Amino acid sequence: MSSHSDFASLHSEIERLIGRNLLLYQRIELILKELDRLSRISGTIEELPEVIAKAHHRSNRHTLGGAASRFAKQAASTISEDPVDLKGDSFHLALHWNIEEDTPSRQAREERIRKVVADRNRLAHGILIDFDLTLPQGCEDLMSWLDSAHESAHKLAGEVNEILEGMSLLFSLLMDPEISNLELGDQKTVNRRRALHSKSAEVDSESIFFD
Repeated sequence: MSSHSDFASLHSEIERLIGRNLLLYQRIELILKELDRLSRISGTIEELPEVIAKAHHRSNRHTLGGAASRFAKQAASTISEDPVDLKGDSFHLALHWNIEEDTPSRQAREERIRKVVADRNRLAHGILIDFDLTLPQGCEDLMSWLDSAHESAHKLAGEVNEILEGMSLLFSLLMDPEISNLELGDQKTVNRRRALHSKSAEVDSESIFFD
């Protein structure tokens, strides 16, 4: 493993693993940003395009660390049972999600998220400091760490993507034209709750109110 060709092969494999991991970190970041866009959406049908545009602008400014922090905060939030302020005869949609779980489960998930963010930061800023790539052992150690970091990130990506798929389905149902065209009546409340379960999480929506 001391020849020039052997080192070139090692470095080529390291570059492949780095690219694989970076793409996965970008995928996680995009998922978390999309979940942030679906957080606390509230407005009439006429207001929703502007509300959604502002949500996109807000989430696009976040780094992976910022998006992860907002995800953790939203997951631990409480779903309000208070009616929203209604505006005349306009159909009003309010969407909110959280994850119902015990404290140890929440702490464990937050620790998994922190590890993935730390691994991404180490990959972006620290591997040339932490690993001696002029030595075969340093190359092997880095490849081993990249595989371990990828495994952690892959599990998190699956977890948050499952939540996103549920919320995207719910959002599309709530935006169905058949719902917005419902006949309005005095002091009516239509509950469109959908519970979407993963192994340890429940994602729930607020009610839709109209008068």
